[in-house]
This record gives sequence, structure tokens and C-alpha cells, in this order.
Amino acid sequence: MLTGFVDARAGARPNLSDYLSASDIVLVPLDSGSGTRLKILEAAANARPVVSTRIGAEGQAFVDGEEILLTGEVDQAFVDATLRLLADPALRDRLGRAARARVLAEYSWQAQVRKMEQIYEELGTRTRRHLDEI
Repeated sequence: MLTGFVDARAGARPNLSDYLSASDIVLVPLDSGSGTRLKILEAAANARPVVSTRIGAEGQAFVDGEEILLTGEVDQAFVDATLRLLADPALRDRLGRAARARVLAEYSWQAQVRKMEQIYEELGTRTRRHLDEI
């Protein structure tokens, strides 16, 4: 069990995937804060099931109960969700696989390129319309 922080000091070269590969579940007990939620994406990319507060997963497209387990705060529900995952290997596997599929569909380089191509296509269409109006 890893608890705490992965060393990110200058000169340290931790590979988060190594830690995740050795983990059965990933917990994200955030009760405040902002910024990116990369730890959840990393866990999902490694097919690791996640228990998180809603704040911890804010801004991400994971579906509660299908790709992640979410709770309102770090309370008994968070503990219960964690114990449920620890006791149910099939649920861990199902959530981990579904979360990985979500990451590949929405956050992979290929998905990002498709999104950028759509933006450029829309910009081109708008520009042509604007030039036609002039």
C-alpha cells in the first residue's frame, strides 16, 4: 500500500505507472482545491479503479458507478466505497477497464487530434462564410 506522496523533487525520476501497476485501487480524497486532476487520468490509463470525492474528479467525464466511485466528501460513504472495491475484484476490474476505455476515447493523442481537426474545420467553415459575405 502506498500512502503519501511520490517524490517529485529535482533529480528524482519517479514513474507513476510503476506505483499504479502495484496498486489495486487509487484513492483521491480531496475536499478542496483546484487545478488539474491528472492523478485520476493516470490511474484510469493504467486501468486502476478510483474512489474520489466529487471535488477530486471535478471537470472529468467519468461516470459514477460505471468508471469511478464518487462521494460527496471524505466521510463514511468514501470509506464504504473503498472497502467495497477492496472486497470485490470483479468490480475493480470492471471499473478499471471502463475508466481506461474512457481515457483512450477522450484523452488519448488520437482523440485530441480529432478534437483539434474539428476546431480547425469549424474555423475554416466560419472563415469561408465570412469571406463570402464580404
